[in-house]
Amino acid sequence: MFNTSVGRLIRKPLPVSKQFSSSAFKMVKEYLVIVPDKAGALQKRLEVRPKHLENAAVAHGKGIVTVGGGYADEFPAEGATPEFKGSALSVVADSKQEVIDFLKKDIYYTSGVWDVDNAQIYAVSTLLSLSSTTVATVNTNNSSTSWVSAPPKTKFCS
Repeated sequence: MFNTSVGRLIRKPLPVSKQFSSSAFKMVKEYLVIVPDKAGALQKRLEVRPKHLENAAVAHGKGIVTVGGGYADEFPAEGATPEFKGSALSVVADSKQEVIDFLKKDIYYTSGVWDVDNAQIYAVSTLLSLSSTTVATVNTNNSSTSWVSAPPKTKFCS
């Protein structure tokens, strides 16, 4: 991947003191989003869910959504329809407004499922993630480091 005289791939994080120095680390802005469904929207959610999942896979593949799913009070019994109450997801964006704009393009919003006005959006300093692989490229000539996050293959659970 890299010419060994120029750089090498590191799969192990640098010591914390090096990770957060401005020369070695560019923070990825990630937001934890909890967006409730509107009252009585479960049937509409289930109706448009295939299109939502298709679009979610695209956003995940682009690294915009790192993790996401519907939430409920309890896990459903095997074979039962989940009683979703909303969605929880992690979105990579430059601002809360960008997150809101992203949510408003989703079919769950445009079809009246999501109550984006009551969404909770929190800036998160992500330390660990199972949903992506983070690698560092190190230039051995000047010891500079750049971090790259590569999204994994998308999987959906039934």
